[in-house]
Amino acid sequence: MSCASLCLIAGCATPSRHKAAVNPKAIEKLKAAKDGALACIRYADAHGGQFPPNLPAIAGYANTNFLNQLDANFDLVYSGAATNIAKPYATIVLKEKRAWQTQGGHWIKTYGFADGHAELHRSNDGNFDEWENERIIKP
Repeated sequence: MSCASLCLIAGCATPSRHKAAVNPKAIEKLKAAKDGALACIRYADAHGGQFPPNLPAIAGYANTNFLNQLDANFDLVYSGAATNIAKPYATIVLKEKRAWQTQGGHWIKTYGFADGHAELHRSNDGNFDEWENERIIKP
């Protein structure tokens, strides 16, 4: 993803022709969501295709400081079999607990997906329910 694309997704200032302004908070949150999703995938690979039952279960796949940060800021929203995920690229496994507001007034939440990628999603009013419900597998 280019810096300009990341800026537009993260609600940063519009990039100039010469230098893109990237929101460091957005990059940090994307990295945490991606690393968390990858740790969940590694857990599933080692446990017969079962995603972890909770975030502390991935302790062997992430360092303690990262795991504590992840547990404080994200919820694990999928813990079933990998075979139940028809579209890993469109299925959320981790979601940020609290949305945060950009300088432009939009609300942002970060998500980790079953294929290991991470995304920021923007909402004008801070309501993410409909978007999340389309991408979370219910127990």
